[in-house]
Amino acid sequence: MERMWGGRRLESDFGKKLPPNTCIGESWEIVDRPEAQSIVANSPLKGKTLHELWKQNQHDIFGDVPETPRFPLLIKLLDAQERLSLQVHPPEEVAAKLGGEPKTEFRYVAAADPGAELFLGFRELIRREQFKRALGKGTVADCVQKIRVKAGDAMFLPAGRLHAVGGGNLLVEIQQNSDTTYRVFDWNRTAADGTLRQLHVDQALQCIDFTDVGPHLIEPKGEVLIKHERFEIEKWNLDSSRGIAPLGQFAIVCCLTGSLRCASVDLAPGEFFLVPASLETRQLQPQSEGTSLLRITIPNF
Repeated sequence: MERMWGGRRLESDFGKKLPPNTCIGESWEIVDRPEAQSIVANSPLKGKTLHELWKQNQHDIFGDVPETPRFPLLIKLLDAQERLSLQVHPPEEVAAKLGGEPKTEFRYVAAADPGAELFLGFRELIRREQFKRALGKGTVADCVQKIRVKAGDAMFLPAGRLHAVGGGNLLVEIQQNSDTTYRVFDWNRTAADGTLRQLHVDQALQCIDFTDVGPHLIEPKGEVLIKHERFEIEKWNLDSSRGIAPLGQFAIVCCLTGSLRCASVDLAPGEFFLVPASLETRQLQPQSEGTSLLRITIPNF
């Protein structure tokens, strides 16, 4: 996905083949959207879309999972060469009213330049009217908490949390299957034609949690980064063979460093695969020293 804030690190760091002379900000790696689909690359199901698998092969591929119209996660890589807009995603009750989709997400810092920052929640308690005045004065960035980040950091972004990504961050993003974002401030940046980018201030003000003061980065509990009703994410340092999940449960693997193999499929940094629930060969084999990965699953309720 071409973005004005994107760069070329998806190619230089992760080996993605990018179109020339473009700023690429996002790579949608696992996606079941009306406008975009993951396609099976090999196996007897080659050529099928993720949506077709979800509708036609759900039990074999995904096991016992909650019923939803589409695969419930959207997984991306983000290359923020420049900072993104200050934005918010709608909670479920507000999304329905605004005609959008609710969105809660998790982000993992795969790489970060020295001094790279994330903007996360508010520095101190603020009222809606104070925030609107800061928007009018162009000082809204002073209201937002800034956190220095490094590779290995992770953050949780519940719907309603005001946030932005600073320049110099390469991220893995796991989120609800939604593409609704309300931009509240874009640093007075102009588009290619010289016009200011469209903002969604009225919608954002209905979504922002103004009591969200001083949120922290995630503090891992062993290998567990987060357990949430939408997703469970662990970080593994893989120094020996290990089963990805019990038979009957699917999992998604994102290689962070090193390289690994499962059922004759190799994975390099920035690559993903989905291990079907019915696959009998479920062992992840490290292929080099220093192999690490994210393991992503959906809770069974």
